[in-house]
Amino acid sequence: LYCMTYTNVKKILIKIFIFVEMEKQGSCLWGKIRTRGFMKLETTRLFIRDYQPSDFDTVHHYGQDPDVLRYMLWGPNRIEDTQAFIDSATWESQAEPRTTFNLALIDKETHSLIGGISLTRDHDKAEIGWILDQRAWGKGYATEAAQCLIRFGFETLGLTSIYATCDAENIASYKVMLKCAMTQIRVDKEARLSPHLSPVLRDQRLFEITRSTYLSLE
Repeated sequence: LYCMTYTNVKKILIKIFIFVEMEKQGSCLWGKIRTRGFMKLETTRLFIRDYQPSDFDTVHHYGQDPDVLRYMLWGPNRIEDTQAFIDSATWESQAEPRTTFNLALIDKETHSLIGGISLTRDHDKAEIGWILDQRAWGKGYATEAAQCLIRFGFETLGLTSIYATCDAENIASYKVMLKCAMTQIRVDKEARLSPHLSPVLRDQRLFEITRSTYLSLE
């Protein structure tokens, strides 16, 4: 008989927990998704789509919110900064091949824009990141959106790994990464400039999920 150690039991329980969380948050649904041109993903509570000109006001609102920007590497946005971002996201959606997916998060119930998520591809790897309007914090939207885009990255784009970074003290962000089955690879010392927190370089966490880890959860 196979004798399971505490470590093996713990690993299995973690896998079960992550799988249940992914199912609870909602599967990422797509039919024949076009990666070039307007695209739209769907979860239980969200539509994840390309940005539109009508998104300007909300994007500009949270792009100026000091609480939202606390751990960000940019901002606060001027009007021209927000417009440049939306114009750039539109241009990137038409690229062939498409390597950058800057997507808006839309609450299905209210049909309102609540934040954004991005997947930036570099060959067979990609970086994921997200931002939420403060009014949408604490409701699991970031985890739901990230899990959807991770699935999209592996199943549609055929990526081999997806990684994310955050300020070492950004607890909310790296909790999302853990819920997405990402593993902390390392903490880089004095590797991140967070202008809203300090004029000096700060420590940065690096998380990653590989294709093999993702497939093991299915």
